[in-house]
Amino acid sequence: LVAWFYVTRGLDVMALFSLAGLALVLHGLRTLATHLFDQRAAAELPTDLRRVVLFIPSLGVGGTQKQLVTFLQHLDRDRWDVELVMLDLPDKFFEPDVRALGIPITYLNRHREFWRAGVVWRLMRHLRAHPCQVLHGWLHYAVALGAIAGRLAGVPVVIGSLRSERPGRFPWFYSWWQRGLDALSVPLHTILIANSKAVREENRKWMFVPERKLLTVYNGISTDETAFLNDAELDKLRSDLNLPVGASLIGIVGRLWPEKDHATFLKAALLVGRVRPEAHFLIVGDGNLRHWIESESVRLGLAGRVHVLGDRKDAFALIQLLEVLVLTSTTEGFPNVLLEAAVAGTPVVTTAAGGVAEVVLDGETGFVVPCGDVEAVAGRVLDLLGDADSRTRLVEAARERVRTCFSADRVASAIQSLYERDWRQKGTPAPARPLRVCFISTYAYGVLKPSSGLPVGGAEVQICTLARELAHDPRFDVVVLTGDKGREGVERTASLTIVLGGVFRKLQAAVSASSGVENGGSRNATGGGRLTFRERVRRWLDRCPSAFTLPVRTLVRAAYSCRRWVTSSASFLWFSERLRERRRESWEIIRWGRLLRAVGAEIYVMRCASPQVGYVRLICALLRRRLVYMVAHEFDVSGEYARVRGRWGRWFEKGLVGADAIVCQHAH
Repeated sequence: LVAWFYVTRGLDVMALFSLAGLALVLHGLRTLATHLFDQRAAAELPTDLRRVVLFIPSLGVGGTQKQLVTFLQHLDRDRWDVELVMLDLPDKFFEPDVRALGIPITYLNRHREFWRAGVVWRLMRHLRAHPCQVLHGWLHYAVALGAIAGRLAGVPVVIGSLRSERPGRFPWFYSWWQRGLDALSVPLHTILIANSKAVREENRKWMFVPERKLLTVYNGISTDETAFLNDAELDKLRSDLNLPVGASLIGIVGRLWPEKDHATFLKAALLVGRVRPEAHFLIVGDGNLRHWIESESVRLGLAGRVHVLGDRKDAFALIQLLEVLVLTSTTEGFPNVLLEAAVAGTPVVTTAAGGVAEVVLDGETGFVVPCGDVEAVAGRVLDLLGDADSRTRLVEAARERVRTCFSADRVASAIQSLYERDWRQKGTPAPARPLRVCFISTYAYGVLKPSSGLPVGGAEVQICTLARELAHDPRFDVVVLTGDKGREGVERTASLTIVLGGVFRKLQAAVSASSGVENGGSRNATGGGRLTFRERVRRWLDRCPSAFTLPVRTLVRAAYSCRRWVTSSASFLWFSERLRERRRESWEIIRWGRLLRAVGAEIYVMRCASPQVGYVRLICALLRRRLVYMVAHEFDVSGEYARVRGRWGRWFEKGLVGADAIVCQHAH
């Protein structure tokens, strides 16, 4: 009644939120009845053929639509009776492909009118008239609206597929109230599927989704050899496009929308064209920026060399025609075009947007550059154009990665397993998701980003090498926790997530001071500054025999302790100093606890002795997580560290003894 009241007054958004509230109440009552009376939420269908309704706004041009068609092609139709529900919109690019599979399509808006509350109401009525066991929404609007309609209709399993990063990155498309609707719809879903780790993390924070409801299923592609063109067909395609023979072809494939950042592509094309005058640039796709792109090409002096081809059914053939495929997006979920380029044998240069770094491994299966970096894009394109061996190496590695990690059969099998699972059975295990492993290293950022100027050693190289190798396996979600001179934030490089923590600020400052590094410069150890008495004594002890050093160090340490006691006016000053030390120690543990809880890993890996090993072990015990310590030097485990470092050494030994596993370098 409230929703109808708002509809009659033209308040579509308020009506939509009213229906969402009603769906929450009904879903809560059904869940309560199931727990109290041990009743099933819905009866099983009488036949072995189960019914699935797929809901998507349209079958226009887009990566989500392409993935939906690929999923339908690999779905087991003997087990599932599938119906596609959508809106009647002008763009129906992929609709013939769906109809060719014999899948029925139902339109919710008969006269192409669109109002959100009406879509929910009509979808609910359709689901009541044609009951189903699974309702699967694709794209952000369909995920939210489908969950409301599905719960109002009493559908047992409601699944949503999130295909892009948070709506806040698309302010020109999503309304200001979208986040409130998304948060309301989260309890209505049985499970939410993200097509990359970046999409999962972005939407988890945007929609306040609990971890147990999020699952990552990467996009897939079919490596059908019949789609390849021979040399004669490629030459004919080049002739049809009026492209000169022998011209180097560089292209970008995607909608002509702001997030694809075609401005960066055009500026990079200008730089490439200065070095390679014979190069031509293809832009495949259509959108509201087409007129601007055409006029910008003329303004930059690229008229006749930039070809805007619009939407094409033969996009895969055009990718085969290219020598380099470029993607300059500022935000992405999981770009299908990168998978298509790998299958087609075309090397790629892409920006590090969203889940891109999970598809392309920088320097191994392609090149990944920062978003908006015109010089980096142009430089990598020129590198590929001038090195045929590098192109061959990258293409072979990309094909192997697609074959092992991103096959269409694997994607279809993963989604069907969610359809088949009995979600109403008590004790049903949570869906499998990648195991999150966090590597902790103070100076790992110096290896991951050499431009940072941080000092590195063998321990940091080993940590980063292991993290990079483990990140290639889709079963793991790898995080590197490190520091960069006090900066805080999250970065992504290749398939790694880099978390910069402020807890490393004092550690890096202390090492920089002891090594003579100050404000980017280095102190002359011999004449650039006068050595203190402690430094002169330390150097003298380093030259002494080891048998003589230990008793001298003990005497010096005792002398300093006596001096502190004597020079203090009363013993309570010593006691207050101890209290201050304990307080600083407690605050540091709290900071580490907050940081590790935010990372949310199941396993933490540390290398090199430090009191922080004890802090992390204490926090892992509280959070019920695992700690693996990797020995970097004999000094770590010989007892010398604890003997030299005092209280800090004892913290390290607590962490070492309490670690769940210790990895040593050799038998001794």
